[in-house]
Amino acid sequence: MKNFIILLLLLGGAVTLNSCQKEEDNWAEELLLDNHGRTTVKKVYKNVTFVSDTFIPFKCCVFTFADGAHKYAQNLRIDGAVGNGYPVEGYQTYKACPDEIYQITMGTPSSRIAPENNQVLSTRGLILSGYKEGRIVEDFTMRCRFTTFLILGFPLITQFDTQFLELENGNLIYIKDYRSQGETFHAGDYIRYKTYTLNPNEAVVIEKTEP
Repeated sequence: MKNFIILLLLLGGAVTLNSCQKEEDNWAEELLLDNHGRTTVKKVYKNVTFVSDTFIPFKCCVFTFADGAHKYAQNLRIDGAVGNGYPVEGYQTYKACPDEIYQITMGTPSSRIAPENNQVLSTRGLILSGYKEGRIVEDFTMRCRFTTFLILGFPLITQFDTQFLELENGNLIYIKDYRSQGETFHAGDYIRYKTYTLNPNEAVVIEKTEP
C-alpha cells in the first residue's frame, strides 16, 4: 500500500511538471512569436542561399503570400511540400524579426494545381564571381536576420533591410542595404552584379547599366 501511494505521488508530480512545462512553453511562444492563420502561396522561390555574417550558408524559401506579404523561412522550418498556389495551414513569425518565419505548416494542394517537379529542399549549402547581367522584373524589400549573437546571455540580432530582385531568367538575388550604397533597384532596371561563387543569390557588387 505504501509503495502504491508513493507511485501515485510520483505520477502526480510528473503530471504537474509536464503541465507547468506546457504553460511555460505557451508563455514563451506568446512572448516571442506571432501566429498567422491560413493563407495561400502566391509565389515561392526555393533554395535561396543566405550567408550569415559569420560566412555560414543556409538555405531558405522566400514566399509571397496571397495577401501580398513577403516572408522567408529556413528550409528546416518548413513542414510539408511547397509550391506556387499551395495552401498554408498557418505559420509563426518572430516578433523581433517579423519577416522571418519560425515555423510554417503547409496544407495539401488542390488536385487542380499541377504538381511541381519539386527540387529537394536542402537545409545547408567565398570567391567573387565574374559580372552577371539581367533585367529586374519584380522587386521587394524585407528585414532579414543574418546573425544572432549572445551577449551576457541576451540575444543581439543583426537585421538588415534587404532588397530582393527577380530577374528575367527567373533567378532571385538579394543585396543588403549596406552593400547597395544607398541605391535602390526596381522592376525595369537593367543591372550587372557579382555574387559569391558558392552563393549565387547574394549580390555583393551591383550597379545599374544598359543592355
